[in-house]
Amino acid sequence: PYARRLRQIFLQVTRIDTASKREAFLNLVATWEVRYGAEIAARKETGRVFSDIKRARSMLLRALPDMFHYIDDPHISTTTNGLEGYFYA
Repeated sequence: PYARRLRQIFLQVTRIDTASKREAFLNLVATWEVRYGAEIAARKETGRVFSDIKRARSMLLRALPDMFHYIDDPHISTTTNGLEGYFYA
């Protein structure tokens, strides 16, 4: 259940365009972390799928402080499309 729920949380990221949606997302992450975080961190399992879940959790938690600057600054794009076009054109 924790893997499916984490996936659902990740899928919401591209829809976040307001402060209220950001707060709702952060609440979902916090709720998920309280429910499953300690269990995942404590498990010594090394299978590929579980390792991917641990990595996704770690990436999300580390990224949270910098994920939503674009909401407060209209000069920051919500996507990397412009950069990708610049470097790969």
